[in-house]
Amino acid sequence: MWTVIKINRKKLNFLKTDLKKKIESETVIYSPKTFIGYKSANKKNTIREIHLLGDYIFCYNKNFDKSNILNKLKFLRGIKHLLIGSINSQKEIKFFIDKCKKSETHDGYITNNFYDLCLKSDYKFLSGPFVDNIFKILEFQKNKLKILVGTIKTTIKKDEIAFRPA
Repeated sequence: MWTVIKINRKKLNFLKTDLKKKIESETVIYSPKTFIGYKSANKKNTIREIHLLGDYIFCYNKNFDKSNILNKLKFLRGIKHLLIGSINSQKEIKFFIDKCKKSETHDGYITNNFYDLCLKSDYKFLSGPFVDNIFKILEFQKNKLKILVGTIKTTIKKDEIAFRPA
């Protein structure tokens, strides 16, 4: 069974160790992430890893359907909050994780193919010269998007720029 946990990222290694001690069976942790490539102030290419769900992770163990196991989890180091309602959302969680894994690269990073792009919707640049600017999609082309940034109309390649819904 999958559960959703809000964690302290600095204590993730403690959490993994404690999970192995408290729960004897195999536990799988999944946190979808993407990366942003940009040039830093000193003109070096820099890559920054971004977790799509922030401090939330998915955790799977076949014994999570037992309430005493979930009660043990609440007090592990690194856990801020355990979402109990995830018990009723197993189908949706599995669908989301499968969708993430389908759009991952061989390095485990989510690509822009993950997002269902819509015309006239707002998106935010995560890389490139327009970082943190919001744009609208005007038209879809094969591997390109015609966009509107402020009053500027331009075309970008979908695979070369990182963006997310605004």
